[in-house]
Amino acid sequence: MEAMFDFAVVGGAVVFSLGMALSLEWFALNTLMKMMPKQQPLMAVDEVESGELAVGPALVASSFAGRKRAA
Repeated sequence: MEAMFDFAVVGGAVVFSLGMALSLEWFALNTLMKMMPKQQPLMAVDEVESGELAVGPALVASSFAGRKRAA
C-alpha cells in the first residue's frame, strides 16, 4: 500500500514539473514574440507608386521586372 502511495507521489511530481516547465516556456515565448517588432508588408516597385500591395507571383514578377529595368 505504501509503494502505491509513493508511486502516485512520484508520478504527480513528474506531471507537475512537466506542466510547470511547459507553462514557463509558453510564457517566455509569448513575451519574446510581443517584444519583436511588427512585420512590415512587402511592397513591389510598381505597386509602391499605385499603392497596391503585391503578394505571391505578382510580387516576384514585379520585383524581377524592376531589377531588369535597373540593369
